[in-house]
Parts: sequence; C-alpha cells; structure tokens
Amino acid sequence: MQKLLKPFLLYTVALGGLSSASASANTNDELSAELSTLPQAVYLMTNESPVNSMIVYHTRTDGSLALSQRLKTGGAGVGNNDDNLFDEVPLIDPMGSQNSVILSEDKNSLYAVNPGSGDISVFHVNEKGGLQLIQVVDSLGEFPVSLTTDGELVYVLNAGGSGSIAGYTIGEKGDLTYLPNSARKLGLNNPVFPNAAEVPLTPGQVSFDNDERRLIITNGGGQELLTYSVLNNGTPSYYATSSPTAGIIPFDFIISDNGALVVAEVAPDLTGFISSYEISDLNLRNVTSALPTNGVASCWIVSNGDRFAYMINTGSSTISTYEMARNGQLSLVKEVSADLNGSFPIDATMTPDGRSMFVINSQGGSISHFDVDPTNGTLTLRGKSAPLNLTDEKGNQVVPQGIAVR
Repeated sequence: MQKLLKPFLLYTVALGGLSSASASANTNDELSAELSTLPQAVYLMTNESPVNSMIVYHTRTDGSLALSQRLKTGGAGVGNNDDNLFDEVPLIDPMGSQNSVILSEDKNSLYAVNPGSGDISVFHVNEKGGLQLIQVVDSLGEFPVSLTTDGELVYVLNAGGSGSIAGYTIGEKGDLTYLPNSARKLGLNNPVFPNAAEVPLTPGQVSFDNDERRLIITNGGGQELLTYSVLNNGTPSYYATSSPTAGIIPFDFIISDNGALVVAEVAPDLTGFISSYEISDLNLRNVTSALPTNGVASCWIVSNGDRFAYMINTGSSTISTYEMARNGQLSLVKEVSADLNGSFPIDATMTPDGRSMFVINSQGGSISHFDVDPTNGTLTLRGKSAPLNLTDEKGNQVVPQGIAVR
C-alpha cells in the first residue's frame, strides 16, 4: 500500500404521404434549431468546507460560460483535504471520484454529495436550469463521493471507513427516501476520512449498468471492479463479485451504449492506461487490456455514448480520444485531442446528445467548453468560464469537483 501511495502523494502536491412527411421533417428541423439556441445549464460543485455550494453556469452564444447562480448545498465539502500535506502547495484531486454531481433522468432534479458532512443534497431544477434546494439526506456512510440513478432509484458510494453503498427511492418531486435493506458494507481497508493522498486507493465511482441489473464500483486499493446484482425490489445482492483490472489502479469508468465498460486506470508512477471489459452476468471479461494513454495521471473519462471515449490526462493537461468498437475493443484516434495548457483538468461531463463537453480545470477552478464532432470525435474549444479561485480560511486553494450539464 505504501509503495502505491507515495507516487500519488507526490502527484497531489506537485501537480460529467411525401408532403406530410416533408412538413414533419421541416417542423422537426425547426424544433431542433430552436432547441439548439437555448443556453445549456452547467452545474459545478465547489467542494468548499465547511459550506459546500453549487454553482450554475449558462452557455453564451460564443461558447463561454456565464455564472448565473450560486447557492449552498446544506452540507460540507472537504476543501483542499490536505491535513497531511503542505498547506502552501495547491492540490488537484481532493475527492478521487467521478459522478459526485448527477441529474435525474428527466433533468428536473439534481443530486450532489457532501463528503465533509456525509450527506446528499437534492435540488429541484426549474425550466431555465436554476436550482432550489429541497432536501438533505444522510448518505449512511462516511465520505460520500459518487452517485448513480436508473430513473427510479439513486445509489450513493461512500469511500470512507470500510466503504459502503446505500439506495434511495425517488419521489414525485425528486426527493429521496432510503430503500430498506439496500445498504451494503464493502469491507475494504480504507482510511476513515481519506485525505487527498489516499483517495486514489479508495472506491471512486458507482454506476448502474445499461440493463439496470447491476451496480459496478471501482476499488483502486484492491485493483478490482466490484459488481452487485440488483434485485427486482431495487436492493443489491448481499455480496459483490470481484473482477481484477488489467491496469493497476482503476479510477473511473463509463459504459458505452453498446454495454462495454471502459475504465481509466493508472500505475503507481502515474502512467495512464485505458481498458475495456464485457459485462457477463456478474463477471467482467477483459476486451482491451491496459492500452497506454501516453498521458500522465489518466484518471477521468467521458463518452459521447456509442463511438468515442475521451480520457482526461490530468498530469499532462491533455485529452485523448479513443474509438469504441461494438465489441468494446478500443483504438487510439488521437493522443492529444486538446491541450489545456497546464491547467490540470479533472472531472468532465458530456451533453446527452454527445456534441458538447465540459471539463473542470483544477488550477483556478474554471470550466472549458468543447464542441464534439460526432463523425470523427474532434474536439474544438468553444470557450471558458472565469476562474473561481476558491480558497479556504487559510487562503489555500480549494479545487471544485463534480460537474453535470442539462
């Protein structure tokens, strides 16, 4: 464990009829054109301690992002989470997770974790994308870091203690109610409250598979992917199935529209890899085995759904593009599709249509907005938000984490 931990310690301190048919087509085209002019709402979690907040941006016509709302989550983030590190050194990754902020399937609710206070905030989303806090619920564990939903349920992953998950039913207003008998202990040897150097070795993401019959979890410290079956009543199996990963430390993942699991993996020396797996019952069969990204600290990953996956290489401040075959096989399209010029990008998200990507720049806390070409996967920078430059009470940098787009 210490051999694995040391490089990440150095990393953390150093460095989301014919005529009628024709008329119908014209109507659809007009509707699509109208919808395309509506500003997108982008949601960012500040992760501040002791008062966590959500920030709402709207995209301008030039692609830049305008801050339109800021409101408290009712819980606490973890700030720079550097109790065992040097205060004067800016950190990059205080939570070590993906999907700490998610939208409901109907886009009318937003859910965000509060890792510092161990709870989940529930927001109503109005028609213009604005937020209203309606509920804060206990995550039933320590250090919640990731969320997933199948439209009827929300599950949370807690990375502290021995690790745990818990499920909630979604009410008519998007509110959450604990699902009885859905909490499960992962039984991992984790720090009770992981600091920034330890989070890569704790579980980082939970997600439903496409069939909504399984919950999949990354466990970096165990070099494994954990899979729970989901019963008809929404509760998980009592025990998880463990599948070893091709790369040493699995960080985060996406699931393609074809059902392939694509995982961002990293070695102790921060060499990045990308692997893919076929989901078969509760076991995961390796398809592409630890393909080098040639990037440093390749930790976050997003996808346009069915064809392209984008790896965020945090340490080298680049984004790489991979093509996903129907069987899950991966091939490199472009090693550097975007260069973010030393901003150490972390969490990212993609619009449902796969045509826009938003990436958090950890240094300064800005968001970069890219257009995504659906035919060849090319990324084109559209604009950025102004940096937030968040600091704690000591004046130390606080890195936001958690992003979603509506």
